[in-house]
Amino acid sequence: MKDITIIVPIHKYDEQIEEMLTNALKSLPSKTKVILSCASNIYSSLENKINNYIKVISIDGTSFQELVNNGVDSVDTKWFSILEFDDEYTPIWFNEVEKYIEYN
Repeated sequence: MKDITIIVPIHKYDEQIEEMLTNALKSLPSKTKVILSCASNIYSSLENKINNYIKVISIDGTSFQELVNNGVDSVDTKWFSILEFDDEYTPIWFNEVEKYIEYN
């Protein structure tokens, strides 16, 4: 989906979070821009996720708000949404967002 970036704040990383993050990313339509905003001490664990649509950025802070703000500062689309690593989007969510974006 174009014109929207999904920000995923990640403050810690382990095998369980890896599994949840993988499921969260699978819930996104292909070619959706994603920013994984993480604490600097886990950046190297997420480097393998980088591709043409997924960007990993890091900061020294680890609070949810710091990670979200860092992600927002890196957005280059008109719209963005925040997806926590342990959540997933449903296809209907993207259908409704696409309608909204086309209308506006």
